[in-house]
Amino acid sequence: MSSKLHKVTGATFIFLGIYINIPFSILGVIFDYPNILRQPTGQVLTLFKQGGATLIATWYAFAIAPVLMILAAKLLQRVLNDEYKNLAPVAATFGVLAGVFQVLGLIRWVFVVPALANAYTDPISNEASKASAIAVFQGFHQYAGVALGEHLGQLFTALWLAMISAAMLNSSVFKRWQGWVGLAISAMMFAGLVEGFATVASFNPGVFAILTPIAFILMSIWMITLGVVVLRNKRPAVEN
Repeated sequence: MSSKLHKVTGATFIFLGIYINIPFSILGVIFDYPNILRQPTGQVLTLFKQGGATLIATWYAFAIAPVLMILAAKLLQRVLNDEYKNLAPVAATFGVLAGVFQVLGLIRWVFVVPALANAYTDPISNEASKASAIAVFQGFHQYAGVALGEHLGQLFTALWLAMISAAMLNSSVFKRWQGWVGLAISAMMFAGLVEGFATVASFNPGVFAILTPIAFILMSIWMITLGVVVLRNKRPAVEN
């Protein structure tokens, strides 16, 4: 059972680390993501409409990644539970919350934004209809996107990563360098939260604007190394 747990956990983290970069990269090519998020709403809706079904499907694929994050967090809890019975469940809770809030933020691109893009780009839409579509988009974007997905989702991801990385510093399963790297990535995520506040406080976030995407890319690579180490580890983590 322990050997199977290691295999499933390792494979899940390797798959997640690779998978999350696929829709992310595609969105960057066909939708200029994440730069498009801070562009005028009319431009966002027009470009979204041009993306069609392919763009919607890509957003759905991207929204699945946090679901896998929830699974990965729970599996890692079982791997660490033998050495960190108190820390492991708390860290897993943060991981689950991170996944939930990120899903809530991303899924709007699948079930809300398409209708708004259609309304905005419809040839028969008047200025009032376009203004309404813009207002609804901005409301959903600020609440579901910035507040839930980007802020709370990122905050809980950073907390999960920090706790797991701290445990790695003295774990018999993982390497100390993984812990230090994870802590550095977590710090980048915490710092990247500043960019979200710039959407309401009207200031230039500067370098903070690019920390979040870089941190998540680095975390995906870190997840792959985590998966590899778990797969190669032979020490039983859980006795059932």
